[in-house]
Amino acid sequence: MKRRLVSQGRATLTISLPSKWLKTFDLKPGDEVDIEEKGAELVVKTEKGVTIEKTQIDAQDYQEKLLEKVMVYLYRKGYDEIELILESPDQIEHVQRIIQLGLVGFEVVTHGQRNCIIKNISGPMESEFDPMLRRVFLLVKSMAFEGLAAIKTKNPGLLNSIILSEKTNNRLTSICRRIINKRGLEKNSTFLYSIVLYLEKIADEYRDLYKYIQEQKPKITPAELKLMEAVDNILNDMYENFYKYDKKKVVRIRQEYAKAKKELEMEFLNKKANAKITHHMSNILEMTTNCLYFTFAIKL
Repeated sequence: MKRRLVSQGRATLTISLPSKWLKTFDLKPGDEVDIEEKGAELVVKTEKGVTIEKTQIDAQDYQEKLLEKVMVYLYRKGYDEIELILESPDQIEHVQRIIQLGLVGFEVVTHGQRNCIIKNISGPMESEFDPMLRRVFLLVKSMAFEGLAAIKTKNPGLLNSIILSEKTNNRLTSICRRIINKRGLEKNSTFLYSIVLYLEKIADEYRDLYKYIQEQKPKITPAELKLMEAVDNILNDMYENFYKYDKKKVVRIRQEYAKAKKELEMEFLNKKANAKITHHMSNILEMTTNCLYFTFAIKL
């Protein structure tokens, strides 16, 4: 489709938008559209009148835990309306719990004896992605540094609240992945999706580490505390470099990663060291560094 540029004053050029597209999304004079520059391309988008994506699943095919995963995955894929075929009306309560745990913006809109429909009523818009992603970063950082402080001060109450915050992280990362999938494939979608995925998994590692410390109460050596602090600092550096990118800083973080990795490997060989703590910190270090590399790829 081609359009001629029309002169509008001395320094402005305008184009007309396709009438069919305007009618499809009910756009009128004064409505706002988003314009994104992509090299030689200009992408015009609207959040008005977006097509509702629907699907149907038979809840009888899944056990309760698996049904939860199926519904969360459909949410992340970007579906706006899901019809569930139920075994009995009692399953409605389980569906409601799943919605409350992770399907932000969804509600049960109709239900009968053998089915129910859940629908996106007030879900996140594409414009919310950037602030939502920053919240994920800050929450993971908080889990890292506040968790370490709770361990040093032997504060089980604080540690427990940090463990519970992982559920919030799950909801936020699900929203981010849903928005990426709703956008469709764009230049850096794969890298952004991978960063969000790893941030969720990093939070999982901190949760499992803190649960272990809370339940087993292992003796943590000064060397292990120092390693935890080093990994947390690399996580913070990765976060800062994502929002204020510096190629030289990537090299420095990579050097810190190599140093921490070597020290963790030495701890694995130390029979007195706590293998569980070393295991979780090694996983966090590797996933944090992967986020650094994905950021590097985005900035290329």
